[in-house]
Amino acid sequence: MMLSSDQVPAASKSRESFFPGCWEHAAWGFGVSVAAGGPHRGRWGSSGGPGTDFFVDPDGTLGLLLPQVEIGPRLAPLLEEYGDLTTTRDPLPPR
Repeated sequence: MMLSSDQVPAASKSRESFFPGCWEHAAWGFGVSVAAGGPHRGRWGSSGGPGTDFFVDPDGTLGLLLPQVEIGPRLAPLLEEYGDLTTTRDPLPPR
């Protein structure tokens, strides 16, 4: 799926192209972020400044967060817990 697979060429993924560490486990599909590695590999979704966030895991698990609170220190603990949500099995085989 082009939407949920990395569309950023390797040559564009320099340390200076975004922020340090960005490309270690992240990628961009068409308009959504894609987890390219780590425990949530294959997850795609998007986050907004007001704290809204959604993700879709390869097994179809959907996460939707609508706190209506600007992202900042007050919301950080909730976002961390929400981001750690996962299914009990790895739906993608190792590469």
